[in-house]
Amino acid sequence: MFTRTIFGTDGAMADSDHLVGALVFTVSITAYAETARPLRALNMVFGAWLIVLAIPRGPIVRSYAGWDRYLVW
Repeated sequence: MFTRTIFGTDGAMADSDHLVGALVFTVSITAYAETARPLRALNMVFGAWLIVLAIPRGPIVRSYAGWDRYLVW
């Protein structure tokens, strides 16, 4: 939920991270109840959405010192 502040994202991605982060938190707290345990599976869908958004698109524009050789893109 803090990606906008920490990573400086903006636009639709920042809005999506904020919304999905709130949904993950809400579902996690709700799933603590024994009767709502199946809701835990819903968090897998939210996690997949965040993974898709984390895939980098385009070339790397900054240098990361000695870590450059480990970067895929």
